[in-house]
Amino acid sequence: MQERVDALEDVLRGIRLERATPYVLELRGPWGFEVPARPGMIACYFVIEGRCLADVGPKSAGWLGPGDAAMILGVDYRFRSAEGVPTAPLCTFEPETGLKRHYEVEGEGPLTRLVVVALRADRELTNPLLLALPSWLRVEGEQGRPAPRLEATLAMLQEELASEVPGGAVVMGRLGEILLVQLLRSYLLNRPCGKGTDDLRGYLRGMADERLSRALRAMHNDSRHPWTVAELGVTAAMSRTAFAVLFSELVGVSPLVYLRRLRLHHASALLRDGDDGLAAIADAVGYTSEAAFGRAFKRELGESPAAWRRQARSS
Repeated sequence: MQERVDALEDVLRGIRLERATPYVLELRGPWGFEVPARPGMIACYFVIEGRCLADVGPKSAGWLGPGDAAMILGVDYRFRSAEGVPTAPLCTFEPETGLKRHYEVEGEGPLTRLVVVALRADRELTNPLLLALPSWLRVEGEQGRPAPRLEATLAMLQEELASEVPGGAVVMGRLGEILLVQLLRSYLLNRPCGKGTDDLRGYLRGMADERLSRALRAMHNDSRHPWTVAELGVTAAMSRTAFAVLFSELVGVSPLVYLRRLRLHHASALLRDGDDGLAAIADAVGYTSEAAFGRAFKRELGESPAAWRRQARSS
């Protein structure tokens, strides 16, 4: 019997990250920095000391204080010590040389110390979680300390950042990836009771609905199965029509479009990491022929499976 797969675990496992780069910012006010929008870029900020004001896109995201953590995905943003302080590109802050990444801005104001993890998601555009995440999410600290899921890993990363031990770059990269996953878990599992779903979209908004979550889990447990809308409606204890309408309203696509993208998400991992031929991969993810798989893949990702594999392995 196929092993049951938790839907959240399935999509977390599928996130493929490249070039995780942790570093420290030590800033004394007045200071301000800006980072342009970069598709696929993920920035995680952990406030160790002090506080800062964040603007994400055209809007203010509010203040971050000690213990708070935030993730920014694919949009421009600005951090500053106070309202009205001008910003400069982050790249103009010169780091020290050596293994540790350490940026400093000298001033006469209070110290703000941030640990930052910059990551790049791979070129795959089908992960349901990355497609569903808001461009900004925040996990509040507890009495000035990081959330329990983050604290131990964050302490290990800070220790590595302050040392010159051989292999540190590899360790820091792995810890950076772990912190991203822990930040996502903390955000998803500790949302306040009664909080609405307006900040959620796609897969996450569907998982917030008890009925749709059953259908989503069924698809993630066995994406190869030739699901019909009627079958999925039974799983959700709803009529076919009511299920299809609610799924499209909350998730943003029809059930079968979601299933197609989920299959292609699994297929892209097989193309990137394995050596199976296209026919075997097509069969493994639920397509009846290599031709049908190729058409669906190109329609969704803009290139053939073979071309996508070559590009993924050369990047």
